Amino acid sequence: MWDLLHDHRCILIRCLSLLVSNGYLVLVSLLLHLLAAFFQILFSELITAKNLENGIVGRYQVMSMKIKDAWPT
Repeated sequence: MWDLLHDHRCILIRCLSLLVSNGYLVLVSLLLHLLAAFFQILFSELITAKNLENGIVGRYQVMSMKIKDAWPT
């Protein structure tokens, strides 16, 4: 049991040392992923907001036309 635990600990230490030695690569990769996620969320929010704006304005124009048509002159 202890040998197995020691093996896992050695593998973990090797992985950590590999990450530290390639720390800049990991850091740049992480930053690029975060940047991509940020822009993806930003653009999806902008597209949703634009669609909502068009939908609300379109409904308002239709309602105002109906009211104008129904209003006695």
